[in-house]
Amino acid sequence: MIYENIQGFNYESGYEYVIKVKVEEVRNPPADGSSQQYTLITQVSKTKK
Repeated sequence: MIYENIQGFNYESGYEYVIKVKVEEVRNPPADGSSQQYTLITQVSKTKK
C-alpha cells in the first residue's frame, strides 16, 4: 500500500482499485517527504465494495 499521493489518480471511497503506477526517484527530497514520486499509468479495475 502506498501512503503518498499518486499523481493523476482520484480515489473514491467505497471502491477497490487495481492500478499501474510509475515510480520515480525525487532528487533532494524534503526531510519529511518521500524520496519517490508516484504517477498513474492506468487504472486496471475499479470494483464497488
